Amino acid sequence: MIENVSKIKAEIETAKNILEKRQNKIPPMCQRITVSVSSLMNHYNRILSLCEIIYELETRCDPAGTIQELVMLRENQKGLTKQIKDLEEELTQLEGVLH
Repeated sequence: MIENVSKIKAEIETAKNILEKRQNKIPPMCQRITVSVSSLMNHYNRILSLCEIIYELETRCDPAGTIQELVMLRENQKGLTKQIKDLEEELTQLEGVLH
């Protein structure tokens, strides 16, 4: 994930450099679009930094992945409990039909 973030950051920096070089050559109407793209890139950078923070929290706070495993087990348990209830209801309906 960090490698992808680094690649994306490099692409963003390249795009910023290209925009800065071309800024003087762009007509005023198109400069507004460039400003919009620039603000979108700022939002994108914020999202990337949040992704990095989340990744750091995951790796530092739960390096073994035990919390994630517990959450997955809990979700599996909920799903299995629902399946049991559904099967019990189906069995009850079939017993009613048979009697």
